[in-house]
Amino acid sequence: MTTKVSKLSGKIESLYAVIQQIRPAFRHISKTVEKTSSDFGLSIGTRAILEKLTVHGPQTVPALAKALDVERQYVQRNVNDLLDNLYVEKQMNPIHKRSWIIAITPEGYRKFNVLHSQEHQMLRSIAGQLSDEEIDNARHVLQLLSETFQAINKESGHG
Repeated sequence: MTTKVSKLSGKIESLYAVIQQIRPAFRHISKTVEKTSSDFGLSIGTRAILEKLTVHGPQTVPALAKALDVERQYVQRNVNDLLDNLYVEKQMNPIHKRSWIIAITPEGYRKFNVLHSQEHQMLRSIAGQLSDEEIDNARHVLQLLSETFQAINKESGHG
């Protein structure tokens, strides 16, 4: 029994150590993405929206907000910036007349792909140091942490 408890305790400490590494990693990644995005005239928010539209196609502002797990008003401000720069356009929504569909323009698509290519270049050296299994394991752990804490927040009314 003691061995089982100590193994679990060791796993908990290891998992906590992973969480402790997420904080600085997130800060450093965010700073890098912010700097790279700003070099292309984008904010982190406008970059995230262009990515969603590139990968998933045209969406409404509420759908983008849900996919990004942020407030609708935040997405709307960023969409307005993208509209001003002609990186996205409004399209009629046959399902809901007051909720436009936001689609990426060819210029927005080009802008995002050049930025994304530069980001991939930065990740190349890191990817070379990891096996596919290590990357899959990391993705699994981070996804499980995210889903678990999202559920905890929803249950407690914070999410």
